[in-house]
Amino acid sequence: MTTSTAAAPAADATFADVADATSNTGTAEGTTAAAPAPAGKAPEADKPKVHYLRVFVLATTAAGTHEFFTTIVGATDEEIAGKKHLSKATRKAMVEGYRWPMTPFDERSAAARQLDVMAGRQADAMARA
Repeated sequence: MTTSTAAAPAADATFADVADATSNTGTAEGTTAAAPAPAGKAPEADKPKVHYLRVFVLATTAAGTHEFFTTIVGATDEEIAGKKHLSKATRKAMVEGYRWPMTPFDERSAAARQLDVMAGRQADAMARA
């Protein structure tokens, strides 16, 4: 058996080799320079944290039937405490063509937990059929 001792051609370079060759942008090896924050913008530590919640809205369709509208809403702790995330979800439902009466509730409510249980039961029944 013979093995070749010739060096691999440049075309056989791995992605890691290419990344190593192009990553040196004037910083010390193995470190990255932090980009300066743009003027007029608050640092990340000063921004309130946004939570993304699944919100359900029991609403009326244009045909007069009741349906669940489901959406994801981003809200801060203050907005969640003031239930403004529910208002955001009802506005989204109105944009999609749903009408009043509307009853919104988020994923943390007992109604949402009951929906999950019912969905699980329906999935079990369909798997058995």
